[in-house]
Amino acid sequence: MVEKGQHPDIETYSAFRDPFPPSQNYKSITSDPPLEPLLKQNNITDVYVAGLAGDYCVKETVLHCAELGFRTWVVREGVASVDEGEEGWGEAKRRMEEAGARVVGINGVEVGWVRALAAGQKGSGSKTDEEKESVECKAKEDEVVKVGERLVGILNRGG
Repeated sequence: MVEKGQHPDIETYSAFRDPFPPSQNYKSITSDPPLEPLLKQNNITDVYVAGLAGDYCVKETVLHCAELGFRTWVVREGVASVDEGEEGWGEAKRRMEEAGARVVGINGVEVGWVRALAAGQKGSGSKTDEEKESVECKAKEDEVVKVGERLVGILNRGG
C-alpha cells in the first residue's frame, strides 16, 4: 500500500510529486514508499486511479502518472469531486483526457481486464475460487460506489 499526504500541515495533491522542491532539509512527504520507482520496479504499465477529490488530488495524480508514461485509467464511480460541475470535475476530466488518461466505468472492459487478471493470479483456477473472487470484488465495488455517493451527497450539502 502507498499512502500520500500524511503530513497534517501540508496539502499534497499528487501521489507522484511533492509540493516543494527537494533539498537537504526537506524529507519527501509525497508517498511512502515513493510511487514511481515502486511501479517501475514491478513492471507496472497501467495505473487505475480512484479517490478524493477528482478536481484536485485525483487530477494531479493522473496528470503526473500520464506524464511519466504510464497508461492511466480513472474509474469514474470511484471518484468524488469538490465541484462535480463543469468548472470542477468537467475541467479536470478534460485536462486528464488531454494528457492521455481515459475515464472509464467500473463495469467497463478496462476494469474487467483487472478482474480477469486478479482472478487468474489469486485463485487456484477452480470455479469456486473464481466465483468467490467475483462476489468479493462486486461487494467491494458496491461499497466504493456507496461511499462515493455518500461523499457526493455531503459535498452537495456543503459539508
